[in-house]
Amino acid sequence: MYKKDKMKRILSSVCLIFSFLLIGSVSAVTVDAGDLWDAAVAAGHVSGSPAVTTLYNIGNDLVVGNATFHGVANNGTTAYAMSYYETSTAGGVGVHESAGPSNAQRNIYGGQRIDVNFTSAVAITELKIGRWGSSDGSFKISGFSSDPGASAENFNYSDVSQGSVSTSYSSGTVTVNAVGVFGYAVISFTNAGGLTGISLKQSSSSNDGMCFHSITYSSTGAPLITEQPADVLVEPNLPAQFTIGAASDSNITYNWYKTENETTDPNNDTLVQSSDSNSYSITSCQVSDEAFYYCVLDNDAAEDTVSELAALGVKRMLTHWKLDAADYNSAGYYVDSSSEDNVDHNAIPIGVPSFVDGVEPNISNEGAVIDSNGAATAGTWDPSKYSNQLTVNGWVYLDSIGSEQTVVCKTEPNDLTDDRWGFMVADDAKLTLEAYGQTSVVGDAIGAGEWVMVTAAFDGTDGKIYINGILSAQGSFALSDGKEATVQIGNCSNTLLDGVLDDIRIYNYAVSSSDVVQLHYNTSGNGVCDPANTIQFDVAGANGTEPDCRVNIYDMQVFASEWMQ
Repeated sequence: MYKKDKMKRILSSVCLIFSFLLIGSVSAVTVDAGDLWDAAVAAGHVSGSPAVTTLYNIGNDLVVGNATFHGVANNGTTAYAMSYYETSTAGGVGVHESAGPSNAQRNIYGGQRIDVNFTSAVAITELKIGRWGSSDGSFKISGFSSDPGASAENFNYSDVSQGSVSTSYSSGTVTVNAVGVFGYAVISFTNAGGLTGISLKQSSSSNDGMCFHSITYSSTGAPLITEQPADVLVEPNLPAQFTIGAASDSNITYNWYKTENETTDPNNDTLVQSSDSNSYSITSCQVSDEAFYYCVLDNDAAEDTVSELAALGVKRMLTHWKLDAADYNSAGYYVDSSSEDNVDHNAIPIGVPSFVDGVEPNISNEGAVIDSNGAATAGTWDPSKYSNQLTVNGWVYLDSIGSEQTVVCKTEPNDLTDDRWGFMVADDAKLTLEAYGQTSVVGDAIGAGEWVMVTAAFDGTDGKIYINGILSAQGSFALSDGKEATVQIGNCSNTLLDGVLDDIRIYNYAVSSSDVVQLHYNTSGNGVCDPANTIQFDVAGANGTEPDCRVNIYDMQVFASEWMQ
């Protein structure tokens, strides 16, 4: 489907290191009862030896090449569904003694079946099925979406002189009618392409039965994807790799594409590798490598197989709004000071903001007063686009509590239902990480009249809320669908913050608890003691009970009081 455009892109791309197409020839594959015997031996399902009638249980899948065999009995249990037998006179596979099978030698009886599933769409060209019993009978081959044009011819061994075979088709099933006993039928197919599986079933409920002899088929369909490529989130300058699992009866060419959109369009997306390798690697990931990647698998079938998208995210701080007066006065907006990202996400205030002293004026300078002038918008970019992760960190000074207020959010200004996420202060002053229609993570309340560092981190599964560097709450969380919503500071749909914000940062990954502690120190100059991450022998502080992240006289007093107890 994409071959002409694909070749043009290969020849014209100056960035492609190497590219070649490996087109595999389509050849017939035959699986016979001997192959199943070997698989049964390997799986430990065999009793007896090839020289005598043998039974094996195919309730557990037996994989032979590109076909998987599975037997089921009429009562839903596992079927002893096949045997392997050789005689010196007939030299055949899957043929029984002329005396007929005993109960111990049963193969496929009434209600039992063998399911055969292939790793890709195939065209069956020939099927051999053994037939024995005391009367005429039939067996059925189902799984066809249209008339396969089957025909049959009876082949007799030296000890069989009677019998004939005919076929009929109805509702996806070929019925093979046998007259007489013993021998096997060769069923040929003229229109059996596109199958992914068939089922073989004995029609009679008597001890008359059939046994599998062989099946011959060739690939007709596109490759089958067995494992989709997975998202990758990596530190800058480290390697990343995308891998896809696939199955095909002919050779596959793996064409890897890169796109910034969440759609696959091989005619317009960038081809980054075309080879016989099912992996695509980037040796040193940069921000410019951040994108969605996917693979188009080509085995020279009429249609190619296109994989799902897999995102590559490169960890970094996307934006840093210091909210200083000097930055605003020189630029007319809140300047994005982050040096880790290659895009400036400057924030535009609603009006002309005012500024007051920040968290620690000697370190953070000023903070912006958030009111009808100081609240700002920063565009529709999505911090979690390639990572499905997120961290928002900043300092809040509340002048009042009692109503819902916004720290930072990504939502439409007048529609909270069209949102991605919101980091909010609830009317009871509790911090919340929320998204429309999703479970919110609710932390502890913060007070008015003091600077508080607040952090919300989402790792793709769970959300965490920190207050002054200490974990306050954790719970399952998911982002909403508003990927194109607006990033806003201090206001979401009339939930205006009453206070001051300072030093706001947004990351495209969930920062660690130690990172949160370091952020607190970087802006305030004050260390944080996290009781959940204390050092060895730190068991008490000045109050005699709580650790203080130091090993000192308070800890020694506790050890001394418990000595020899």
